[in-house]
Amino acid sequence: ELIGRFTRAYFDGDRNKEMNAVVVGSKFQNESYGDKYAMYVVRQPPTSPFLSFIHLTEVGEEDGWEIIGDDEPREGTGSVALISVDKEIFVSCFGKDDDWSPFKIVTLDDDSTMGEIQKVMADPGLKSVVVDLEEDDCYLPLVKRHFEKGGHVVWFGVYGEFAAPDLISKHFGCNWKFSAYTTHPYVLTKAGKDLLGDTITEQQYSKANLLFVPEEDRVLIPKCESFKEYCEEYQGYEGGEDESNSEYDAEELERCREAYRRHKTELGRQVPIALHMNESTGGSIVYVGFVGSDGNTPKFVRAICCGQKV
Repeated sequence: ELIGRFTRAYFDGDRNKEMNAVVVGSKFQNESYGDKYAMYVVRQPPTSPFLSFIHLTEVGEEDGWEIIGDDEPREGTGSVALISVDKEIFVSCFGKDDDWSPFKIVTLDDDSTMGEIQKVMADPGLKSVVVDLEEDDCYLPLVKRHFEKGGHVVWFGVYGEFAAPDLISKHFGCNWKFSAYTTHPYVLTKAGKDLLGDTITEQQYSKANLLFVPEEDRVLIPKCESFKEYCEEYQGYEGGEDESNSEYDAEELERCREAYRRHKTELGRQVPIALHMNESTGGSIVYVGFVGSDGNTPKFVRAICCGQKV
């Protein structure tokens, strides 16, 4: 539920601190602050898929919202829930329990009671739910409601089911299609850097299930080779831009340049990691298509699941 927005906040005595955030989710009363104040779930910036927990009180339309203090769960704590996901496979790809510390991995499966599931889903410290579901899965309505209420969902795409992107699109408002299972090196997009930071921006050659997604949903895209490398690999000749060293005449070289432009555009549409935001509630769903633990893959995935920068 979208509760409100604020662009300026009163924080640590600094009324001039610029903010840009949305207030979402439910209100949690806190006895230590009395009835006047309550803890709200917020997103800052509004496009972030991750939640923060701060105390707010309305201080008038002119001032917007006033931040009066932090509360549990503090940054660096919380849990990641696996729903219908094999934990052994998940941690073999993205890190053992110790690698996720101080975050905790919680596993929900067919043996979990509805009460146990609801308790985990209602935990304000829940960072994300990681799922691998089918159309008739009993958990799908629950996960969909979590997304619609502003929650963060991560789709575990290691198995590369062709139908998964269509299922995600149908229930979460995306426009995603399966592309290929192949190997590339990758680079973060601008949206990817906003999400994960710019400390680590590239991923080594890695196998992944790729999706075709709109530009705004692309987090990590294949790193395109140079024109010279493209000519040598796909056109079968050396020389590239150096026409004097080219086996092709100027007309043929221009044909190759046009083919390279199409190749680069098509390559940039395919992603191993996609992010779609629910603009009305701030909920988000991320598809992770990597099938192993190559290079920086575990760091990217742990950051995505836990709401942190790499």
